[in-house]
Amino acid sequence: MDPLNMNCLSSPILIEIHKLVTSYGEQSSEKCLNQIDSPEKHSRSRSLNIKGRAMELSDLTVFHNRILTPDDKTGMISEIRGDQIIPWVFLNSGPGNTTEGFKCEWMTIKDDLLYVGSNGIVSANNKCKMPLFYCSILGCFKAATKHGLDRNNMWVKTVTPKGEVTHRNWTDIYNKIKASVGISEAGYIKHEAVQWSAKQRRWFFLPRKAANTPYNRAEDDMKGTNLLISSPDLVHFEFKTVGERNPERGYSAFTFIPDTNDELIVALKTKEIGDSTATFITVFNINGKVILEDTELKGDYKFEGVYFI
Repeated sequence: MDPLNMNCLSSPILIEIHKLVTSYGEQSSEKCLNQIDSPEKHSRSRSLNIKGRAMELSDLTVFHNRILTPDDKTGMISEIRGDQIIPWVFLNSGPGNTTEGFKCEWMTIKDDLLYVGSNGIVSANNKCKMPLFYCSILGCFKAATKHGLDRNNMWVKTVTPKGEVTHRNWTDIYNKIKASVGISEAGYIKHEAVQWSAKQRRWFFLPRKAANTPYNRAEDDMKGTNLLISSPDLVHFEFKTVGERNPERGYSAFTFIPDTNDELIVALKTKEIGDSTATFITVFNINGKVILEDTELKGDYKFEGVYFI
């Protein structure tokens, strides 16, 4: 298969196809999840790729009447228009002076700006072989950092409706989030699900993984969380736990259910253990009360975006 013309089933797109209907009764706590057994599959393709990989879409939102989705391999934000994937804005990694694409993991909208963030993990840098002196001259942010650590995923991008990009260093914010739940400086929290609520005037974070030890890819599969972290100002944070923690599952996306004053959340959890992949849907309120327990979606898919259109 020509890598420039690969058809990829996009997780954010597929979640639209599975018709998910959740009803909630305050008195009876009645819950209902209805999923079509044989959804029609849609393929989207695009010619942009990095070493044959692309279209690894990690979220979904609507911004100024554009249905947008970010690619965590190329750093490209694209518009979904019918059967087309139209590149809109390219985000490069770190502070904006790097040559590689930003590892986009989450999107949200605040004050008419599109926020695009990565996973918030500092990891070992094994890519750049240049001496630190030359890397600093060339603007290679990751290699010029202390001990050769890759800090590019600690940055967040804001994008205006016209596509103008600002690079924001969220290192202090991510560290405060870690401290708020008792994660040591050596540990990490992996973010894939972040939303700003204009109704609640708060940021909400549903971390996918967390550990008090340095990031280790081989061990990361069993570091799933049940944390719900929120903040009004990205300075002061509080957290709640949601149900029982299952270390195999971590949050990959969430959104607020319409007409609930942003008090009810529908979230996706995913499991990736070896070759086994699964996605679960759950509903709970912003105080951590579970309305719908983890319910597995049919098919061996990893869904990474959910949005009410």
